[in-house]
This record gives sequence, structure tokens and C-alpha cells, in this order.
Amino acid sequence: MKLSWQDSIQRYADGRASPEEVAALQNAMRDDSELRAQFLDYVNLDESLAAAAAGREELSPVEIDFRPREARSSIWPVRWFWRPALATAFALLMVALGIWTGHVESSWGTVVKMESGIIIVRDGKNRAARVGERLRPDEWIEVSRDSSAEVTVDGLGRVLLGPEARLGHGRQVRQLELSSGFIEVTAQKQRPGRPWLIRTEEAEAAVVGTKFSLATARGRTAMRVEEGLVHLTALESGRSEDVAGGNRAYVDDDAKPEVARTRQGSVLLLTSRIPAEAKWDRFNQLIGDKLVGSRLWQLGFRVETRHFDEVQAGDLVGRALVIVSLFEYGMGEPALERIGLARASVPVLCLEPAAYPVLKMTGPGQGIDHGFKGGPSPVEILLPDNPLAGGLRGVSDRLFQEITSWGSPGPGALVIARLPARSDQAVLFAYDTGRALVTASGTPPELAPARRVGLFLDPFAVTEDEKEVWQLFEASVDWSVSTEGIR
Repeated sequence: MKLSWQDSIQRYADGRASPEEVAALQNAMRDDSELRAQFLDYVNLDESLAAAAAGREELSPVEIDFRPREARSSIWPVRWFWRPALATAFALLMVALGIWTGHVESSWGTVVKMESGIIIVRDGKNRAARVGERLRPDEWIEVSRDSSAEVTVDGLGRVLLGPEARLGHGRQVRQLELSSGFIEVTAQKQRPGRPWLIRTEEAEAAVVGTKFSLATARGRTAMRVEEGLVHLTALESGRSEDVAGGNRAYVDDDAKPEVARTRQGSVLLLTSRIPAEAKWDRFNQLIGDKLVGSRLWQLGFRVETRHFDEVQAGDLVGRALVIVSLFEYGMGEPALERIGLARASVPVLCLEPAAYPVLKMTGPGQGIDHGFKGGPSPVEILLPDNPLAGGLRGVSDRLFQEITSWGSPGPGALVIARLPARSDQAVLFAYDTGRALVTASGTPPELAPARRVGLFLDPFAVTEDEKEVWQLFEASVDWSVSTEGIR
């Protein structure tokens, strides 16, 4: 509530406002959409008009609490007993303002940019979205899996909608609901005591004025704050944390939000236009363009994809993480050398063992320093308590079903998982920043300029529901971008 108008609205609702006060309130609401929305919210216009239209002489009491929403209490409501004449006065005021035509109808945002696959949902019916159209309070905007859109939200700022986002207006005046997918918010500074609220199934974020991303999927809300401060509350427990710039937070149970320091920026996903061989086509489709990218959005990252034949050194700027996917021997290595990825001070998650030598994560010998083998293989988790293990323990036989790959890292690496009885064949290993990489004999030593993780994903074991695979993948991403130590 705008405190300067609180008394005027109360006096108006009670029928005690002077003509001068009514005129001033009318003029203020004509120019201030936020005040109009608050007026309608607190005065409960819909219920009053409905009762008046029904011709009832004595209207049911309507509970109105004019204090700020966060200070309301159901124990001490303020009650107003409405009369038909007062309901008519409300209608006349709304008509005078030009914002009532028989029912309350306003809008909460405008579609300013969009790709294909964007729809508007209203009353269970879908229609294609259009650039420039206004979004009504009863409308949702939905984004397909491979698309994006941008919306300006009145009083909040700009909101980028990523893959699978479904965004609508909440039940409160300054509230949005994200039922699925990813959004990135660039918010203008909010007035004290009146933050915008963005709610998911698991959490609610109170926005003061900041830049952050929010995603919800599979029972978890992920948030990454680039600038400013966001107050994040776990809805089930009611426990909350202030999440400042440079931090991320997860909410997935009844505990308070899990907050950690993290690198800022987007993720660059490097993929090949041409699969290494026919049987890898499924991998490229699922990993490069679908599952891995989708998982990154769900972790709260904005993702950009580049192919090896188009990537440039400038594409590394402003990245929280670079992920290297599959390529044919002799095709991807020149691209990685051209952009100087081995020397770049950006974390790298390498899903392609052929790139290990270029990144100096192993030696160059195929079949000696890194290699593949066919058939399923169990995996031994050596360091189950390390964050990179993703909570896995003991021996897993679900990670490799048809193809297994390994690398033999140098002594500067931390080996998280290996093939059983093969201490030289790691399937998940990492170099922390400043650790010695693998260099040829007689050459100066090189230190990792940022974190490096080697992890191979069997395309035949990677499915949307394969929990253990994604536990390792998400743990590798989290550790790579973390600015906190692992020991």
C-alpha cells in the first residue's frame, strides 16, 4: 500500500472522503497503475459489484485489511459493511478512470521479443503469441523446449523466458508464478516494503531490485543471483535465506534454501554438427541439443550453443562454464586450440575424451592415456564424500551400458571414480584451479587456470530418468562453477 494514500482510500471506502479527496485519489490512480491495482486489491471491487448487480439490499461484510500485505493478520481484520450505493460509487470511479467496463480487466506485462513456439494460454485454450501484445492477469505465457521470449513486467522490469518456461500473474498484485522452466529477471529498484514476489511450487523469491535467474523442474527450484539481493523462502518449511550477488540457492525439500558461492555468467555448450559416427547421432541430439542443455537451464543457467566450426575466442567471455561435447578425432581439437580454451580462465567440463590431451588433462596416447571400450562396465566411487560424487557410493553398474571411456590424469588431478581394479583408468576426475596439468617431458609445467572436470556420458545410458548419470553431471557442473574449495 502506498502509505500516502492509505487514509484517503480508507475514507473513500467508508464514505467519508470529501469531493476534493475523491478528485485527488482519482487523478493519482489515473497516472499510477500500481496504485490502481492496490486499490482494487484492497477494496475487493469484484465482490462488491457482483453483490450490487444481484440487487441485494444488505451486502455480506467484506474483510479489508489496509495495512501492507506482509503485516496483515487474520486475527485482526478490518471489516467494512458495504451498501449498494457504495458499490455504485466504486463502479463510477473506475469508469471515470477508464479501467472498468463491467468487469475488472488489466494487464501485467508486454511481449517484447519472441522466437517461434510461444503460446498464450487462457481458460485452457492456446493461441500463438504476438510481439507487442499485453498479457492479462488470467493468461499464461508458455515457451517450447527449444525457444525463448522476453516480457516486460509492469513495475518489475524485464524477464527473459527460457526453454519450457510457463509464467503467469499470481493472486497478489505484485506477484508472478513460474510453474515450470527458466526465467532471467532484470529488475528495477523496488520501493521499500513492496517487493515483487515470484513463486514456484517449492519457493518464493522477494525481489528488491536485482538481476537473477530462477528455474523450477522435478521438485526443485534453482536460483542464481548476479546482482543485488533476493529473499528466498522455502514454502514447505517457511525457512528463508537472503541470497546476494555471486551466490546460487536450491530449494528441494523442507529445509531452508541451500546457498553457495558461484561464478557468474552463462554456459557455453560446444557441440558438433556431424556425429562422430552414425551410432553417436542419438548422443548429439540428446546431449548437445536436448538433455544436457535442458538440465543446465533447470540449474538456473542461461545456455548458448556453438558448433566447433563456428566458435571463436570471443565466445569464452562472460562464461560461468564451458562444456565440450562429442566430436570426431581431428575435427574438434583444432577448434579448441584456435580459441585457446586450454589457457582460458574459465571452468571446463569435458564430455569428450578426445579433448583431454588438448586441455592437458591427460597425455596424448589413444588407448594409453585415454580410450574407449565396448560393453557395460561397473564404476567404483573412490571419494563418496566429495561433492563431485553427487552422493553416489560404492560400485555403480548404471553409468555405462554399451560404451565406456576413461582417462589417465596426472598426479595433480583428483580421481573421483574409476573402472574397478584399474587405478589408471578414471571415469570422473578433476583439476582444481592452480593444480599441475599434464605436459610433455622437458616442457615447462602448466597449472590449471580454472577448474577442469573430465566425465564421459554413455549415450545409451543417458535418459531423462537415469538418476545416477544426472547426479554426477549436476555435481560436476556445481563444483566447476563453485568459488568455494572442495577440501
